[in-house]
Amino acid sequence: MDTAQLADRKETLVRQIRRLPHQDRRYIIGAAILDLDRDMLKPNGPDRFAILQSIAEQATGNKLTKSRSRENTEIRMFIAAEMQSEGFTQEEIGRYMGRDHSTIAHYAMLLDDARKLPTAFADLLSKYESFIKQLQDYDRRNL
Repeated sequence: MDTAQLADRKETLVRQIRRLPHQDRRYIIGAAILDLDRDMLKPNGPDRFAILQSIAEQATGNKLTKSRSRENTEIRMFIAAEMQSEGFTQEEIGRYMGRDHSTIAHYAMLLDDARKLPTAFADLLSKYESFIKQLQDYDRRNL
């Protein structure tokens, strides 16, 4: 969302809030501003997805395809975990990946399970750590 759209959205919210009874305004204002700030802090989805995909492919040594192979699942899992930590909803992430939001929830569950059993999933966790390290390096250089 660009700054002009955010300004229009803020003006619309202010007009709507002014119509409310005085005692309700402060709660609505806080929630609305929090929501707008969250949108402003979130990176551009398609661009961020492309960056994360490139870094995940480097970390795993595989290219992302439409296949449901383990290698592709790992790449999608890493991307979904990072996008979710950046404030994207499961629905948004699913839209960028061409998957359903329930698949994104499944990816999160798989990664949590891997963290609970680090010896059984040592290879997956080392790839994920490599992904996070490369992503941090990228963000440090470019943001």
